[in-house]
Amino acid sequence: MSGLNSTSPAVLENLNDEDGLIKIDFWGVRGSRTVTEPEIITGVGGYTSCVQVTIGDKIFVVDGGSGATNFGNWLFGELAKREELTLHMLFTHKHIDHWCGLQFFGPLFASKKLTFEITGSEENVEKFHKNVFDGDTFPVDVSMLAARVHYTPIESGAVIVVPSTYRGQPENIVIEALSVNHPGGCLGYRFTFRGKSLAVIFDHEEVGPDAPEELQQLERNLVELLRGVDLGVIECQYHEFEDEPKARYMKGWGHERVSHLIEVLKSAQVKEAILTHHDPAANPALVARIANAVHEGSGIPTTFACERMSVVL
Repeated sequence: MSGLNSTSPAVLENLNDEDGLIKIDFWGVRGSRTVTEPEIITGVGGYTSCVQVTIGDKIFVVDGGSGATNFGNWLFGELAKREELTLHMLFTHKHIDHWCGLQFFGPLFASKKLTFEITGSEENVEKFHKNVFDGDTFPVDVSMLAARVHYTPIESGAVIVVPSTYRGQPENIVIEALSVNHPGGCLGYRFTFRGKSLAVIFDHEEVGPDAPEELQQLERNLVELLRGVDLGVIECQYHEFEDEPKARYMKGWGHERVSHLIEVLKSAQVKEAILTHHDPAANPALVARIANAVHEGSGIPTTFACERMSVVL
């Protein structure tokens, strides 16, 4: 794994394969809002959620938080090499920290080579028109975009099959989407390709044992998305350390905490985990402490995501 720094709690040795099948690049790793204070972002990063997943000849991106601006700058280089390029955007949910970077995503405005395939719940797909590029709260509307934009609304339980190639041979990428517990709803995604599996799950919160059945199903969905995956990229914004006042668990705010995530990872028998969606108040030492606590409590190799970090499965 490249991109880890000295505060990382674990080096996931088996993710170093140069001939890997799935490549994950982190362009934004914060939750809730962008952070700029040097003492908080140094060694971790301050942009909100944006994770690139490259499989075979396909490029996916999960959410378009403020980190998407730098991802777009990188994508210009790819567009220069190709006659055309399709980018598959997988939306998790409609909260602003997960799409605000799209308003400054350069290739949308400047490249007619780009096809932008948006997949997500129907309300998230509509948000692209109504809130991201509405011409009112933001001065640009969709008619001003150079890229071709296509929409695929899905529901929890959807299975998406994307044809790809690997070493010149046709191979299918399978993507499963399930809802997890978060105010307003949130989709998690599981990628499978040639026997390798990756789950990317952002905002979610524990469902109590006395909650209604429909919420209990969301808790089961969380475990199923992670079941036996080679790598789980997952939120853990909160903790319950008594001596640390920042990023304490805020019940009902829709975010994960250390003690619950430990049980989820153990139940799902995840092989490796990378924590993301760090609290905007969490400095590098606290981010590392949260990851260490999850690692020690679960026994599962766990580290934390940093901007510009790359991982290969």
